[in-house]
Amino acid sequence: MPIKMTGPDGAKVIINTLRDLTDRVNPKFSFCLAAKTAFVFVGTAEEFKQDIDLLDRLYQGKNKDYVPLMDRKVTGYRKRDVPGEAKHMILIEGGESGPFWLRCEYETFHRNGGAVLPTGKTRKRTPRKAGGSP
Repeated sequence: MPIKMTGPDGAKVIINTLRDLTDRVNPKFSFCLAAKTAFVFVGTAEEFKQDIDLLDRLYQGKNKDYVPLMDRKVTGYRKRDVPGEAKHMILIEGGESGPFWLRCEYETFHRNGGAVLPTGKTRKRTPRKAGGSP
């Protein structure tokens, strides 16, 4: 299902694939990209274009039926309300479980050249007591 967005010139554009998105929106358009769970990318359209080869290598692995991210169909759009984070969530077809929830996690991954993925164990959690605050 294509989504409608506003291009850099203010005109309405139809987005069918991620290639459409990166070619038709402002390069500074900030978004989170989701397939199955979490995010496979968090950043701008310009950064996505720069990192596409790294991301495709990461998610392709040994999957012979892998469809490159740029060719993935966009299946939906949602607003995201997390202070200090991208406000746009783009949903695509595919079964990738992304390792990112926040921009800082993606930036760390990017700075390390894709060598270090976030583990989801960023801090020790204290169990909450029943019926009250921790």
